[in-house]
Amino acid sequence: MKLNWKKLNWKHFFLLFPLCALIAWCVGCGEDIPSTDDSNDSKTANTQATNAPPTLSGLSYAFTVTASHNFAEEFNSGYVIDFETPTTFTFHPSPQNNRQLADQQGNYSYDRRSGVVQLVSVSPATGQAIQVAMTFITPTTGSAHLTGPDGQTQDVVFVQIAP
Repeated sequence: MKLNWKKLNWKHFFLLFPLCALIAWCVGCGEDIPSTDDSNDSKTANTQATNAPPTLSGLSYAFTVTASHNFAEEFNSGYVIDFETPTTFTFHPSPQNNRQLADQQGNYSYDRRSGVVQLVSVSPATGQAIQVAMTFITPTTGSAHLTGPDGQTQDVVFVQIAP
């Protein structure tokens, strides 16, 4: 069947034009329309890249003080924290500190996404809570900012020493 353009009248044009416009609108290129599918966004948010370990349990870190305000550990001194279980730790102060402190034991909580560790000393029974915001530069090294209950602050660098 051959289409005779001369015999087409305006009636056919008015029927074909809306049909072609509708097809073009439905097909479209799709690039200008933002996606409303949030499934990819939530997957990306839940799998953010981090160097922080999934747990601190069984790990030990050596901390070196780079700045201190009202903490016992002075600039350039150090200490070690052993995270024995998923909730308990032992703090080993350095003998080079001006004030000789005994080892302290306590409980902690750890949030991998934020890198925040909450330490609460139980032995000696001070109940003092210290917040440690750890930034892992590599899976075994980084820096941290400590905040004490009375406004003390301390900045440190750390390295994993065990296992």
